[in-house]
Amino acid sequence: MAEVARHLTEIEPDQPAHWTDRAWAERRHLGIPVAQQTLLIARLRFPQEGIIYYNLACYEAVQGRLDDAKASLARAIELESSFKALALEDDDLKAIW
Repeated sequence: MAEVARHLTEIEPDQPAHWTDRAWAERRHLGIPVAQQTLLIARLRFPQEGIIYYNLACYEAVQGRLDDAKASLARAIELESSFKALALEDDDLKAIW
């Protein structure tokens, strides 16, 4: 899936979902640092997409970068308030509960 998602970001780079799908697959196949790099690129391309900030918050929290995770989560919630409830259920974000 990581390879397919990477290909989709190349042929349809203006679709934010392709970038988040790619990061999800990379996290499972290649690890969080690789997935995080994909999301950092996506954040530059789509600064108003809350899901990108939310996923970055998850990756940052899992890596112990709690201040960064809090800032990313705050931005995600600012963009889309529904992320607040989701964050309270997300095991990746336990460290900042």
